[in-house]
Amino acid sequence: MIAIHFGHLCFNKPSGEQSILMVLASKNDHSSMDDFVSKALIYLETHEDFCDNWSDMYKNRIYTPIDDEEKKWMRSRLAEMSQRISIAYDPIINAVYIIPPEWNDITIGVETESEYIFYQWTTSA
Repeated sequence: MIAIHFGHLCFNKPSGEQSILMVLASKNDHSSMDDFVSKALIYLETHEDFCDNWSDMYKNRIYTPIDDEEKKWMRSRLAEMSQRISIAYDPIINAVYIIPPEWNDITIGVETESEYIFYQWTTSA
């Protein structure tokens, strides 16, 4: 499992104060999306670079499917990053909201052919 946080300075417009946190792991290591999310939250809680209340923040999970427009939006956030950052991933099989989205905080669970991805986009602007 690996966690990568892209802070606002990683974007072409740092004044937007947006950031993306991604936790990635092989599907072979997890029995389901929920199993992966549970372990990803524990991973974040136990790592010194992240806060310690992830499981509490994500205790009411919904796993509601997102539509194609939301998938495009998710990709557009990655495309807004600095030209020095490139992210490649397998085709998306399934994408769901892990918790209900808010205007400045969206958390999506992504399933590709080979991995699960915890994808959190947030902004304070």
